[in-house]
Amino acid sequence: MCDHSWLTKLAFLTDITKHLNDLNLKLQGQMKCLSDMIVAIDAFKSKLTLFKTQLSAMNWTHFPCLGEVLQARETYPERCDFVAELENLLQEFQLRFRECNSIKAHFHFFRNPFTFDPNDFTDSIVNDVSKAQLEILEINSDDELARSHAQRNPAEFWQTVNQYSYPTLKTAANKLLCMVGSTYSCEQLFSQMNVVKNKLRNRLTQDHLMCQLRTSINSYSPRFDSIQYTAD
Repeated sequence: MCDHSWLTKLAFLTDITKHLNDLNLKLQGQMKCLSDMIVAIDAFKSKLTLFKTQLSAMNWTHFPCLGEVLQARETYPERCDFVAELENLLQEFQLRFRECNSIKAHFHFFRNPFTFDPNDFTDSIVNDVSKAQLEILEINSDDELARSHAQRNPAEFWQTVNQYSYPTLKTAANKLLCMVGSTYSCEQLFSQMNVVKNKLRNRLTQDHLMCQLRTSINSYSPRFDSIQYTAD
């Protein structure tokens, strides 16, 4: 443990792994649509840029383990050797998620139609640009929908939008909502299946298994008082 070079690398690895783990947790969970994930990834890329700037200036604010190891040595290096590692990580994120840049306008419309410029509509977002431009101007004048948008997340908000009043926008929003960005729900389902159907309960029928899985992964909470009242 007297190898300061090895300790310094380990401290940097510890700090950057914590930041990556925080990002990973933000990408998990139920009811996560692709727009939420793109926002989290864009934010992390901005954080990497900040980390590069701070490490170049020998600022260890967001790398406490690294700063602690360097302070223990009582001598700071002339430059930080990990700036290049952060640059490589940032380039890797930009490469792997480069397709996200081409659909940012789509999700800007999805997340907040009240700040979306009607001129930014393209054929790749909506089926009929001219109708979409008129409908979004009507939405911007709808105070009730504005209040609904302020109180709900984007997925819940678009469920409150009337299909007949705004057919073009509603259809486009539903298409974006159906885009799957994570396998979290599938992994959760298989994990629950291993719990429900184990070696002690291997005689469960397919119907019973499906019912138990649906119950275990559903966030619906039964109204027991109403059920009891109806039964009585």
